[in-house]
Amino acid sequence: MSVVAVLSLILFLLGLVLGVSAMLHGTGRPVTPTVAPHEGRREHDPAPEPSPVANRASLDGSALPAATEVVIDRAEDGVAFAEPWAAVEQRP
Repeated sequence: MSVVAVLSLILFLLGLVLGVSAMLHGTGRPVTPTVAPHEGRREHDPAPEPSPVANRASLDGSALPAATEVVIDRAEDGVAFAEPWAAVEQRP
């Protein structure tokens, strides 16, 4: 074998070993969601924020019990404005 062939084989095997190692053990790169240019992007830490289920308000200002099935009308600044499903079912 020529020197070029041996060197190519060594580099190929080294790349193969490093590639398999990266697939098995992962890499330390952060994953960021793809955002379209027209969409806003906010960087935040979701851990200290309240749960989205507890962050809700009724359309008419009345209290919504925790186990109530609701229909979400809109969401603004992390607050879901909703009304009870039973009220929606009674509409003509």
